[in-house]
Amino acid sequence: ETGDVERLNRVTGGLDPNDVCESPLLTGRVVARFGADPRSRQPPFVSPDGITGRVCVVAEGAQAFGIRDGGLPGSTAASLYGPDRKPAPSIRSAGYLGPVLLKQNLPDQAKWIAEANGPFVTAFRDVKIPFEFMARDPRKEDPRKQDLKDFVEIVAGPSRS
Repeated sequence: ETGDVERLNRVTGGLDPNDVCESPLLTGRVVARFGADPRSRQPPFVSPDGITGRVCVVAEGAQAFGIRDGGLPGSTAASLYGPDRKPAPSIRSAGYLGPVLLKQNLPDQAKWIAEANGPFVTAFRDVKIPFEFMARDPRKEDPRKQDLKDFVEIVAGPSRS
């Protein structure tokens, strides 16, 4: 939803979308790479069973293949999807979860820990949460309508404070 600043800030943790979001252009580039290069459809890029029916994180594919997002200055891609840049961190990495989810749930005096270049993200930027853990979501309601603090409580359990 274009112009929904509150929703955009909830999704990005108030960070620049170019730093934490990926464009549809990046998705197309990663899919094209899988289609064009038979070697990319073999381990370590895919499991022995292939990718059919599995979740694939575009940012992880882009990182593995060295594919960039956005476009060069003056290009249509840049005007539509932003400047040429490295792909956003994987949605299951500390590089994304730290600044976006963790920072929102820390007390004000501790938010610096989860800044994009803070100690938590710097130390654990490429650590990825297993898909099995991310699938632990017992919500019945549309997650876009539920506050992130509620989501953290569902996943991590009620706080004991």
